[in-house]
Amino acid sequence: MKNSLLALCAMILVMNSHGQPHYPKSGIKAPPIKVDEWVNDSITEKDLEGKTVVIEFWFTHCEPCIMAIPHLNKVEEKFKNDKVAFLAITFDNKEEVKNFQTKMYMASSVGTDTLKTTISAYDVNMFPTTVVIDTNGIISWAGNPIYLESVLDTVVKNQQNFKLK
Repeated sequence: MKNSLLALCAMILVMNSHGQPHYPKSGIKAPPIKVDEWVNDSITEKDLEGKTVVIEFWFTHCEPCIMAIPHLNKVEEKFKNDKVAFLAITFDNKEEVKNFQTKMYMASSVGTDTLKTTISAYDVNMFPTTVVIDTNGIISWAGNPIYLESVLDTVVKNQQNFKLK
């Protein structure tokens, strides 16, 4: 109990020392996605060309992240035929992720970013954070994964309408 209280106080101090939580900025060119390694797939830039890309920033001991996974799996299933790539990036190492995946299925391609190269480039300071990148490589939206389905409904529809013109 005492350790839990100390951990909570430390988290509050860390968050306050970095300012208010925020999401990555929309409307800007998305930074490159660099990971140590892909855990369950091998993703290249070529694989992402012409696709809307969803990045879920998460980690294995984050309760809100874990709670969002079934929802994210459902959204991925819905949009699997709409040229949408789903990536999950964590600062956990490969062994931690593989152990976690024995307990919970994740449909997304999972990449480890132990040096936080991509996490820092996207200026992620709270978890989970979801980022949607349009087919032109621009961050369309960033926020809580609970809103992802409605965001993708709009982004995918706009991408399809744009191609018709």
